[in-house]
Amino acid sequence: MRVVTNVVLTVSDVDFFLSFLFLYELYIFGAEDTQWFIFMGLVMLGQVTYLLGICYFGPKQSKRVMGLVLALMENSPQIFESATWKYSGLTGTSVIHCTDPKWDDPDNQPVMVRRTSLLLSPDQQRAGNGHRQSARSGPETFADLQEDDDDHQELFKKAMQDWGVISVVITEKSKNSINSVGRVHGTPLIRTARFGFMAVPSPMDLAGLLNANALYSFATGILQLIFGTFLVLKKGASIQRVLPMSVAFVSLLLCLANVIFDFGAALCELEGEKQEASRILSKWESKQEEDKRKADRLNAEVLAQITTEYRGRTLSPTQMLEKQERLDGQTEKYAMEIADIDERVQNLVRLELTAFNKNLEEKKKLMSGKGTTMNLKPNTMANAATDAAMKRRSIFNNKEAEIQTKFDEEFAKIDIHNEADFAQTVERLRTSRDAQLEAIRRAKICEAGGTPGPQGNMGAPLMAG
Repeated sequence: MRVVTNVVLTVSDVDFFLSFLFLYELYIFGAEDTQWFIFMGLVMLGQVTYLLGICYFGPKQSKRVMGLVLALMENSPQIFESATWKYSGLTGTSVIHCTDPKWDDPDNQPVMVRRTSLLLSPDQQRAGNGHRQSARSGPETFADLQEDDDDHQELFKKAMQDWGVISVVITEKSKNSINSVGRVHGTPLIRTARFGFMAVPSPMDLAGLLNANALYSFATGILQLIFGTFLVLKKGASIQRVLPMSVAFVSLLLCLANVIFDFGAALCELEGEKQEASRILSKWESKQEEDKRKADRLNAEVLAQITTEYRGRTLSPTQMLEKQERLDGQTEKYAMEIADIDERVQNLVRLELTAFNKNLEEKKKLMSGKGTTMNLKPNTMANAATDAAMKRRSIFNNKEAEIQTKFDEEFAKIDIHNEADFAQTVERLRTSRDAQLEAIRRAKICEAGGTPGPQGNMGAPLMAG
């Protein structure tokens, strides 16, 4: 990426300054024929157009993403299903996170983010921050956000991340990135000083540099090629005429490549994925450190307890060996616990990143009008644990359906005219079915890493459907 950035910077800056050499050539011949002055004026008008785009319209365009997303909340609300939150059960009285063992419960209901939704996510609201904010303290819901306010832009981005719908922002930002550029990306020499030393510039900065190059090529470069060709045909070739044309041609090739291959959108997606991955890693690393501190405290307590048991005693060789074995055993146990914490956090990060990437692909497919991606083959980068969990869930669901089907068939065979056996047979079938369904329920919770809880009656209806 460093090579690409430096090539774009070099070509763009050289093209800009060689334009003045080309203008000087036109000025010289303007004394002979007024048409060269006209050509010079048109090129200068193109440069003014470039400056207007870089200084005003480009920065303004980059802030439109929030407005586009808020408009989609009204026009396409179905794409704002949270990837990290669901309502628990059919009643939806509580909200669970995607790492909760009950996440895959088929009774869970989706959480849809609306313009009227609070900016605070459910976990922040549970922490005691869910009270209504006053107008003086800032915006409260998505509908209260102002597009021209930079602070509101940051609040919007953070809220979309917390609610698990950042994929919609990334998709819209990708579509908008081909039309966005900042002042620092289009100012000659300043952009080289700002980005030339970077080994790995951000994808969004590289997209801005490419867009600035495209703007200059369309506003000025094409005119230089047209008038330069005419100048060479009339006055002959020279270094001060051919050199600006050559660099303008290379710059135009970069511009066309940017338009054809949509580098801006691809770089924006990469930037969004990096930011989301950083947020997820930061969140789970803090949990990882907290668990490690607890394990460290417990290990220190156990080691101190073992040491205390043997303190003040004259130990025999056997007792000394026993003490050392207990200390070594506790140390090994502590090391395994730390390894388990690391592995558990890595799996959680992997699961959440996989869910985010799949959700991003689904949102892109829906918003492009191409339907759903559910019938596509799984992404090769999809996490194996997620695929295994989905497979287990399918097996459990099939078994539950088989149990209910068998119950329905057996119930249909009962002779209602035999009153003595009817009630006993129905109760026996219900008890057998409920016990089997309860066993599957407990197995599903255990497989998800949770605790099944007390066994109880499933309370299922007599007939399915």
